[in-house]
Amino acid sequence: MDPHAAKAVLERILGSPWTLVVLSWLGAGLLMWLGAHLAGLTYVTFGRSLLAAIAASTVTWIASELFPTVALSGISLGIVLGLLLTWLVIKEVFRTTFGKAFLAWVFSVFAHAVGIMMGISSGRVRNAMTHLLG
Repeated sequence: MDPHAAKAVLERILGSPWTLVVLSWLGAGLLMWLGAHLAGLTYVTFGRSLLAAIAASTVTWIASELFPTVALSGISLGIVLGLLLTWLVIKEVFRTTFGKAFLAWVFSVFAHAVGIMMGISSGRVRNAMTHLLG
């Protein structure tokens, strides 16, 4: 393969918003793996942690997109439902309690926040959920 073509392919991959999403998921999976260990969970593998991170971010996104304008005491129903579904996903993936699922989840929040900030600040990911902040 031509070195210039290889460089162009690499630049397209690294410049893709999906690269940031995948890096965010990997980071969230790693931190959830660590959090699951710290929470004393039994069935902890990196594969389960990655599955939990991807599923948690997916159900949160779906819930927030389905119910963005419905509010409970000023908080989006989508966010509340997304959090509950996230904890349920983590509970089921790791076969644990809601309390321990919450502890494992706390670590993934940090990775997602960093990934979102990187994407927005780079201009590669648009802030599609600003309606949730106001």
